[in-house]
Amino acid sequence: KLAGRLREIPSMLRADPALARFYMAAALAALGTMAVPFYVLYSGERIGLSGTNLGILSTAFLLAQTGANLGWGTLADRIGNRVVFMSAVGLWAVSTFALLFTNEIWGLALVFAGLGAGQGGFQNSNQNIIVEFGARDDLPMRIAVLNTATSLMMAMGPLLGGFIARGISFTALFSLSIAVLAAAVIMMVFVDEPRKRRIRN
Repeated sequence: KLAGRLREIPSMLRADPALARFYMAAALAALGTMAVPFYVLYSGERIGLSGTNLGILSTAFLLAQTGANLGWGTLADRIGNRVVFMSAVGLWAVSTFALLFTNEIWGLALVFAGLGAGQGGFQNSNQNIIVEFGARDDLPMRIAVLNTATSLMMAMGPLLGGFIARGISFTALFSLSIAVLAAAVIMMVFVDEPRKRRIRN
């Protein structure tokens, strides 16, 4: 039975190219997590990683990640989860870029707030938009494919990030992360808002 369900995946993707593109965008954004474990290490090289500094940065990240969910949810209700995905991943990429040019604690706190808000919005929109594609009958399979793609990228990403940070530089790592996040946003440009598509149907 499992093998039969797995054989249905290619036909499911061929039947809905927008869904296939969404999976690619989600996987690219998930690969962007390659840089996440190294944000604090990089910041520590810039300002020193005292307990106070670590507390400030962690608090900024977590508060923004949690608090921004209300804003992302409101935006999703009014416009759609596609826009939230693009906005959140874009904010994540911009914040990663800003990290490369920030050298003081309160600027870094603002950057970490952007990182937290962006990643929180990506996680929420990623989970919600998949529900809006297609019929409810194949929803479990759509979710399974999404979770497999993103979990694989999130598992590989930090390992790849470690090799790049050690073998080349933090700048190279963050630049690659920005590139894949930007590619995810561009890919989502070619995905129609599934909620509107469903309304038209």
